[in-house]
Amino acid sequence: MPNAPEHPRQPASPPFDSATEYYIDHLQSSLHLNSVDYSGSAGAAVLFNDRDNADWSGERWKLTEQQDGSYFITNVATGNYLVVASAAPHYASVTVAAPDAKDVQWRWVLRSSGLLGSFSLHPAITPGVAVAPKTWPYGQGAPLHLIPFDGAGYLTHLFKVTTVAG
Repeated sequence: MPNAPEHPRQPASPPFDSATEYYIDHLQSSLHLNSVDYSGSAGAAVLFNDRDNADWSGERWKLTEQQDGSYFITNVATGNYLVVASAAPHYASVTVAAPDAKDVQWRWVLRSSGLLGSFSLHPAITPGVAVAPKTWPYGQGAPLHLIPFDGAGYLTHLFKVTTVAG
């Protein structure tokens, strides 16, 4: 897209400022978390190939910490939430949904991996699973889902948060 501003990314780590906008990047592929149409709209959560460094609000997220240490993750462009699509967590899809019925399925726990400032991303209601890409190889539009997490995790489980340098 022409005339999109370009910004370098800077690493970020907890605690996150709820007023700051972040990119959530898959560590293994370096692809951004986004929605299926790449604008933050409701639908499947996917990995987005953003090699042009253009800065669009649909690929940015806010992390709002809750009293229990979990986070709501909301899209900057739309205000939609990152959520678990099903109450049955194993292999459930991860989606982006409108903010009309927030509940425990909408909260996330970020567990540090100790590797390059990365973390695994778990639904607060089921810490035994973590977000990972559903397809291999990872590419434009790779959907995300929940897979079993044994405590150590794999590179496919890891994400990193960065922010626009300011």
